[in-house]
Amino acid sequence: MVDSLFFTLENAVVRYTTEGQIPGALGTAHPSIAPFQAFPTKDSSIVIAIGGDKLWAHFCTVMGRGDLIDDVRFRTNPLRSKNREILVGILTQETIKKTAKQWTDIFEKEGVPYSLVNNIKQICEDPHIQFRNMLVQIEQTGIGKMKIAGSPFRLSETPGRVYHGAPSLGEHTEEILATVLKMSQSEILSLRNEGVIN
Repeated sequence: MVDSLFFTLENAVVRYTTEGQIPGALGTAHPSIAPFQAFPTKDSSIVIAIGGDKLWAHFCTVMGRGDLIDDVRFRTNPLRSKNREILVGILTQETIKKTAKQWTDIFEKEGVPYSLVNNIKQICEDPHIQFRNMLVQIEQTGIGKMKIAGSPFRLSETPGRVYHGAPSLGEHTEEILATVLKMSQSEILSLRNEGVIN
C-alpha cells in the first residue's frame, strides 16, 4: 500500500528530486468524519483519525479532555462533523501543547489512530521507500541523471520496473510510422522534408 501511495505522489516526488521543492499540503479533513484530519503540534503536524463514538470517548480521555465526551455538540460523529470548526479549534489548543513525537508516543501506547504528516523530503528519504526501491534513478535525455517514483506493481511473473526515462518529443516517430502505419522510408523522408515531422 505504501508503494501505491508513493507512486501517486509522482508529481510531488519529481518536483522535490529535480528542483528541491517541497509542496505544501492542500487540505486534510475527511468530509464526513470528525476529528479525522491533520492537527498542528508544537513542532509539526499529526493526523488524528477518530472514526467512531467509542473511540471518540477514549481519545478525549487520552487528550485529558473528558469534558468533551458528553458535550452536546460532539456526542456523535454527525454532530462532530456539523460542529467541526469549533471542535478543531478546541483540539488544536490541545495538540499544540506537545511535539508530534510526544503525541505519537501517547497515541501509540493508547491505541489512538494517528499518522505523522511527512513532507516529500521525509517521504523520499524514508527507509521503507528505499527498501522497496520506490525511488529510482534514471538517465533522462537532455537532463541527465534524475530520481523518480518507481513502479508499485509487484506481480510475481511480470514485476513492474522503471527501465528508462521518458521519450524525447518525436523520439519514436519514425519507428511508429514504419511499424504501425507501415510507411516506407521514402514516405517518412518526404514527411520530414515537408516539415510534418522533425
